[in-house]
Amino acid sequence: MSGDDIEVDMSEVEALAADLSKASFEVAKRASQVVRKTAFDMEAQAKKLSPFDTGTLRNSISTTIGLGGLAAEVGPTVNYGIYLEYGTRRMPAQPYMGPAAETVTPAFIEAIEQLGGDMLT
Repeated sequence: MSGDDIEVDMSEVEALAADLSKASFEVAKRASQVVRKTAFDMEAQAKKLSPFDTGTLRNSISTTIGLGGLAAEVGPTVNYGIYLEYGTRRMPAQPYMGPAAETVTPAFIEAIEQLGGDMLT
């Protein structure tokens, strides 16, 4: 070895990279659990709050999970669901999706904040 060569022990860097990779997987797994729980809670709340006539609207409200569990879509599949939510010029709004989202949002935010705090400690 000449006087200009520098020796670097990369074992700690490699260990850190492995820890970060493991933490990243754990964060994604726990975030997916939070997203799923929130989505299904919102679905239940929307069904509870939805206007009821024949039950078709209520039965059409469902949840679709995507992006490896990190995204969710909750809503009705019937075409008139939007008109009930927002109303028309001839019919007042009967919101059920917005209030359902407002109900579950605080718990979602708290769970994500806790997840972030847990991962930093």
